[in-house]
Amino acid sequence: HKTDNPDRKAAGVVYVKRATTDVHVGILKLEAEPEKIRANGSDTTMLSVKVVDDKGNTFSGFSGVVNLSSSNPDALQVPATLTITNGVGMVKATSGKEADKVTVTVSKESFKSGTVEIKVGLFLVTAYSFENEKDYAKSGALTITDPPDITGTYYLDFLNAVQREGSGLALNGKWIGLDGKWPKNVPKPHGYKKWRFKFMFWPDGPKTKTGTTPTVGRTMEVDPRIIPFGTKVLVGKGIGERIAEDTGAGIKQYHIDIFMESRKDALEFGRKKDVSVTWDP
Repeated sequence: HKTDNPDRKAAGVVYVKRATTDVHVGILKLEAEPEKIRANGSDTTMLSVKVVDDKGNTFSGFSGVVNLSSSNPDALQVPATLTITNGVGMVKATSGKEADKVTVTVSKESFKSGTVEIKVGLFLVTAYSFENEKDYAKSGALTITDPPDITGTYYLDFLNAVQREGSGLALNGKWIGLDGKWPKNVPKPHGYKKWRFKFMFWPDGPKTKTGTTPTVGRTMEVDPRIIPFGTKVLVGKGIGERIAEDTGAGIKQYHIDIFMESRKDALEFGRKKDVSVTWDP
């Protein structure tokens, strides 16, 4: 079952370009990448800047000050300088007004300039789940035993939800899906005349568009035209890191859908507007 997922465009996306830069004739490189979004400020992104050797390892022998500049400070503001200690430094960048593109330059007189590439956008965030029989396990609720073509006893309202949504996780740990039309010679339970399909066990369970099994704390649905499949994403307001593994008909542009364990969890999550989302293209 999915929560209400209307289409919605966010205010805009700030694009920040990223690349590595040669340092000391290519032996060292100066890199910068998004680290995290502060929970107490969804419009604030921490960038991690590090000096690495040609093998990609942090070069702890470098300490010093590098210069930072933003091509559009009204859209993305960064401090003028950053101190790197033992090869690593952190800087806070704050997104402001909308902009199509912002470039942050990391430089030092003895270095060639490098750029940081991330994408920061304001998204509508909703949540979804597959049907779970535990949401329907109530005292006195009606059950049915061995409906076509599965064995066992199940809550009728759970199977009704499977008929509506296409799949669900039973209390016995088995995934149930739909397979073929309901047999004409088998009567339907009273009050459930709209059932059109017989049931089947689904050994592998549901899969995402990328072939993974939906996992709580990892899976989210995206519009792949905005966030490509496989991208690791940092979602603000304390939601944390997710991976773009799936999509849905109602997921358009600046809207992401977080996978939850149960319908109850998804409904409690609700709809969160203007959430800062950061990813590395």
